[in-house]
Amino acid sequence: MKKNIVTEFYKNALYWIVWVTFLAGIVICGSMIRDNYIASQIAESSRLRYAVFVQCSARVMMAISVLLTAYLCTADFSERTVQNILSTGVSRKSYFLSKMTVMGVYTLLLYAVSWIAYGLAYTVQQKGFQIAVTPGEIAVLFGVAVLQIWVYCSIVNLIGFISGSQFITMVSGFGWMVVELLARGVLDMAGVVDMTMLRMFPINVLELSSQKVVLGELYDVSFWISGVYALVFIVVLNVGCCLYFERKDIH
Repeated sequence: MKKNIVTEFYKNALYWIVWVTFLAGIVICGSMIRDNYIASQIAESSRLRYAVFVQCSARVMMAISVLLTAYLCTADFSERTVQNILSTGVSRKSYFLSKMTVMGVYTLLLYAVSWIAYGLAYTVQQKGFQIAVTPGEIAVLFGVAVLQIWVYCSIVNLIGFISGSQFITMVSGFGWMVVELLARGVLDMAGVVDMTMLRMFPINVLELSSQKVVLGELYDVSFWISGVYALVFIVVLNVGCCLYFERKDIH
């Protein structure tokens, strides 16, 4: 399986979309220091600046991750090379786990590089290294955020392995985002704030986490529960997808 993972890494690195999404993440997150400047005019709070970044980057990074995952998980189906790969003796389970491992690492790196770009841009803007959020808080925030990204990646993977179509997978992935945002809007208009339900929606978790940053509640159990929900969803979705793929008839 190790060989499969290495091969998958090298193969995916040749796709132009990988480099485009990484560049987009760096440019978009790095440019968000402008939003921080606006925040600094409202209140002298470095925590508020971080909160603005988390709030503004949530939907953008989720969309970029959906695009990247949808392309990579269906690339072999679109190029009709799945059967050739499996005919070399690679088991379906090994193929699937290699795919998921590589895509998980790619999206993790995408998010990490984007956050680093923001941190560097913020340091340059402030003409020195300043931090109002502790390393531990950043680790918790980043960990929960990445788990939310992986939930979406798992949903997109499931759609991709079922449909085998890049177009259907991308449209469905973005469609899921729209449905989630609409659901949040309906709850807001109805005056219903069900935190249990909201903790199950990845985009809402990312956006609501900005409140935790400002209030200094990143160590709060309610925030950690969002990560637990995400982890459960990731396991269930990927196990289900793997079982489906092992039985799928590939032409």
